[in-house]
Amino acid sequence: QSLSKYAASADIREFPFQLVRPNIRCTVPYELCTTPFAHSILLCQDAKMVVKYELPFTQTSHVAAFICTLLVAVALSPVGNFDLRDAQLLVSLLRLVHLAAFSTWLGVQVWVTFIAGVTMFRHLPRHTFGFIQGKLFPKYFLLGTILSCVSILSYLVEHPFTSWGYREKMQGYSLAVSLVMVLANLVYFEPQTSRCVAAKHVLEKEQQAGNTIGKIDDDKMEILKKNEKYVALDKRFFLLHSLSSIANLVALSAQAIHLWHIAGHLSTI
Repeated sequence: QSLSKYAASADIREFPFQLVRPNIRCTVPYELCTTPFAHSILLCQDAKMVVKYELPFTQTSHVAAFICTLLVAVALSPVGNFDLRDAQLLVSLLRLVHLAAFSTWLGVQVWVTFIAGVTMFRHLPRHTFGFIQGKLFPKYFLLGTILSCVSILSYLVEHPFTSWGYREKMQGYSLAVSLVMVLANLVYFEPQTSRCVAAKHVLEKEQQAGNTIGKIDDDKMEILKKNEKYVALDKRFFLLHSLSSIANLVALSAQAIHLWHIAGHLSTI
């Protein structure tokens, strides 16, 4: 049945969960989508609905807007004649690609590590949080791998390996370490951690646990601790999550070293 009448409800928190059923095709009003509680409903892994978002912008329009802005910036650039045979112009374009890839990945790292994950953990039910993280992290590490590769390749073009001195080695190795750490997360740590989380959720749901925000209730946790399989999964998750976090922080630290190097070579800002 239609959900629109609940958008005008005086208290949106009274939205009844029992109306959400699998395989229901419905249109959720824009007003309903803008409420924090409605997001919790739409993000719940148990609510497998086909939802039509009637939003004014899409991913495609965002990309188009970015490209148009970039073209305007290029047109207004004081560089002058854009002759691709000009060696200095090619060097500038190479540096633009390097800075764009490096800064984008550094910004994503800071956002995901210190803001997005903590915010979702504090405001979403435990299983919803785990489900979303399992969808976001593969994309996060894949993006990091691509951008790290672009950063290293663009750095090698301007600084060939045979010409490396101490300073170039520090920067090249820092970028390489960042790539290795994100690859380790993409190929091993993240898939293994997601499988472990999924297995834990199955056992937690059997005890009606995991619907609260943050930690599981003490009484239900005591029951789960008596399950040897759950205890083993919990230990494995702790190990994998710790190693994944360390790898992510090492990659972030390596990026910070390169950031310091770039800042030290700027003639102005």
